[in-house]
Amino acid sequence: MTLVLAVSMLLLLLLGAPLFVALGGLTLGLLFAAGLDWALIGVEMSRMLSSPNLVVIPLFACAGVLMAKSGMPERFVNLAQALIGWIPGAAALTVLVSFEFFTAFTGASGVSILAAGSMLYGIMRGAGYSDRFSLGLIGSAGSLGVLLPPSIVVIFYGTLTRTPIDALFRAALLPGAVMGLLLGGWCIFRGYAHVERTPLRWRAVIEAFSAARYEIPLPVVVLGGIYSGWITINEAATLTAIYLLVVEGLLYRDIPSWSMLADIIVEAMQIVGAIVVLLAVSLGLTNYMVDQGFPDLLRGLFVDHVHSRVEFLLMLNAILLMAGCFLDVFSALILLVPLLTPIAMAYGVDPLHLGIIFLANLEVGYSTPPVGLNLFVSSLNFGRPLGEIIRAVVPFVLLLILSVLIITFVPELSTWAAPPPVEEFIFE
Repeated sequence: MTLVLAVSMLLLLLLGAPLFVALGGLTLGLLFAAGLDWALIGVEMSRMLSSPNLVVIPLFACAGVLMAKSGMPERFVNLAQALIGWIPGAAALTVLVSFEFFTAFTGASGVSILAAGSMLYGIMRGAGYSDRFSLGLIGSAGSLGVLLPPSIVVIFYGTLTRTPIDALFRAALLPGAVMGLLLGGWCIFRGYAHVERTPLRWRAVIEAFSAARYEIPLPVVVLGGIYSGWITINEAATLTAIYLLVVEGLLYRDIPSWSMLADIIVEAMQIVGAIVVLLAVSLGLTNYMVDQGFPDLLRGLFVDHVHSRVEFLLMLNAILLMAGCFLDVFSALILLVPLLTPIAMAYGVDPLHLGIIFLANLEVGYSTPPVGLNLFVSSLNFGRPLGEIIRAVVPFVLLLILSVLIITFVPELSTWAAPPPVEEFIFE
């Protein structure tokens, strides 16, 4: 029965059905086959809707769409270029910094590439980088920022596992820096040999600061407030949404009409609705799997055949990279977190460290051949064959995989800040 339902779900997905329809149908079918009450899904939805973390998702979703529709990406790119244009590889570093910022706030790698990819590609080519290097960097760096606040992906993981979101963001700070530094180091190395530098012009810096003067305080206040503990994630979400609405709508006039604002809210709520429904059906599916002993069965298989923590972590990375290649990040988390978390606990992996391993691998999975989402978005955005994009991203993906291994086997990168203990871990 389980096999029939799983195949049916796969067929629905291949026929173009929304993920929540296929996943919800699978969950209902499995609950019925096991003689369990369908009300379990309703109970999970009620419990999820009462979570104080849930309000964060619509606020950051609105802020992300508002940011993408405004002129903020162009102003921040111009500012980054003016500030670091004199550094070897400055154009490439501008791409990295821009994507880390935009993806963190929009929560979607593909949106960042579509919103700023063409502009950043022009900057790269104008600075002297080759076509292949430019395509590879944009195609692989589009997911940078997934680990940084206020990423919706981190919030989704925290809500799914009931892990404190503030603690997750603190734990992700150094791992996110490792990924950025490895790619940045490679870009600087290539910049020394192949790219001309732009002299530092204080007039250009002042003009760029002046153009973005109302937007510059936002990342400083939000990121600084979260990492310092001065503001909670809920307060940060409220502050971000209100601040962007005032700045982009009233000061810059990038949102000139109420109808455009309404369209932005509708688009953001479509994202929120999809996330909430996915959470509801996924938590119901999680309860079914726990009730039927799937995690214990899988844990027994691992314990019998995987004899060390190192072997488990290597296998975990391989599974997550493959999943990130074939599934979007939300689907991968829904399917794998309830199965792999109890096994990780058996091998003594810290819950926060485990969360960062999950998210870092799935971040890389956006760009992993053959079907990573960034590859298709880049192919569509630049009008290039998919094979050309894949060849271009390979060196960058290898660097990102190296960073994931560093994050995995140096747990202190995730636990150095001694975040508050996880009081209630859903699969513990």
